[in-house]
Amino acid sequence: FDLSYILSRPKKEKSDGSFNILTSPKITWTGNVGRIDKENIERFLKNKNSKNIDGYYICGPGQMIEATYDSLVDLKIEKELIHREYFSAPVSDDAELASSIAEGEQIDATVKVILDGKEIDLQINDNTNVVQALLDKNIEPPYSCLSGTCSTCMAKLEEGEVAMDVSIGLEDDEKENGFILTCQAHPLTAEVKINFDKV
Repeated sequence: FDLSYILSRPKKEKSDGSFNILTSPKITWTGNVGRIDKENIERFLKNKNSKNIDGYYICGPGQMIEATYDSLVDLKIEKELIHREYFSAPVSDDAELASSIAEGEQIDATVKVILDGKEIDLQINDNTNVVQALLDKNIEPPYSCLSGTCSTCMAKLEEGEVAMDVSIGLEDDEKENGFILTCQAHPLTAEVKINFDKV
């Protein structure tokens, strides 16, 4: 196990002694200083054998995660090996689309949900997401963070279209294969079919 610290703003401290009131505080940290960027990542990975690395896991605030992800991709790390967990959800993946759902004309949608082998019909005619619509019917689907970051509520979109406020909990290949985050999904078509059992 190899742990490396880097501080973006190391604390300044005054020296001990009776005359410390007359001295300016100084940085006593002797380790790496700066932000996690491509240069620092490259330095950290320099003596590592990439063949022995099964995955790269990034956890923290959104801006740091995206910068780290981009740096790893620039360093020719395969995207499938990079995993992200956000402290909080960043700005919507498609702010204009999310705004149009919240403020614009709503679609009167029939949403068929398959959950634990049962078919459930929902009517959604406002900006309620699929998870909330199920909870409103006293049906509890899999969910956790409700912010689009954990992917617990992931399901397969089999028919129709939805818009997601946030979809950072999904990997690129999951999006390409039709998976959605139901806690962030709003119907865009009159008929939608979602299957939790296909995850």
